[in-house]
Amino acid sequence: MVKNTTPHILSQNHFRSTRLTKPLSRKLELLQGPEVKILVGPTKKLFTLPKRLLCTSSTYFDRAFNGHFLESQTQELHLPETPSEIFELVVQFLYTGTIIMFTSAQTWDVQTAYILDFFVTCDGLELAISMSALRELKQLLLGIPDGDYVRTTHIKAAVSLPAGHPARKLVVDACLKPYAMWMLMGCKDTGGRDAVFAEHVSEFGEFAGDLLRAYAVAARTGGLNRRVPGSGFYDPLRGEIFTITLYL
Repeated sequence: MVKNTTPHILSQNHFRSTRLTKPLSRKLELLQGPEVKILVGPTKKLFTLPKRLLCTSSTYFDRAFNGHFLESQTQELHLPETPSEIFELVVQFLYTGTIIMFTSAQTWDVQTAYILDFFVTCDGLELAISMSALRELKQLLLGIPDGDYVRTTHIKAAVSLPAGHPARKLVVDACLKPYAMWMLMGCKDTGGRDAVFAEHVSEFGEFAGDLLRAYAVAARTGGLNRRVPGSGFYDPLRGEIFTITLYL
């Protein structure tokens, strides 16, 4: 039997003696009223959630539960392609407006994949962009160990987001510095970038276009560094200029 996952909701009685702010009062109103069922992933994990919260937060949910679809009659929605652990982040975001990653024991690349999958799911469900998740993603990308690179799975998730999506841009920004070095070395080097970027550029045309545009902006913004025989670029992820020295 599938376990019913219903987040704990504080009742209005809990706040009876507390003067509520308008945002909190509004949030409590969204938690009242009828509930709907969402079955997630191949195991059909059940989430029972306030209908008003879902439909106010997402036009996707509003169309499903209030439109002319079967879901409006059954008040039940199936999301078979969505991993349940990612939808749990979505529920957390709906209730609190933020997400907390309880995966500190996992490596940076696994956590990055989780957050990008969260953004892809939110985009598909037509939810707002989580600023806290963007900050978390940026910190993970800033912490990539020297000699390591953004994974193919990260690129695949990022390019599935709309052009101009801030999470997609962060992934491109994380690739900019090693990409610039790869480009200035004739698209070949012995440090591992050759295979990495050759694969990314050939497999993901949109990613290649994003990188090339970011490269042009970084070169213009960084300008030519006349102090050393090399080129200056602006690193948008770190907010600083870096120089690639060319040995002739």
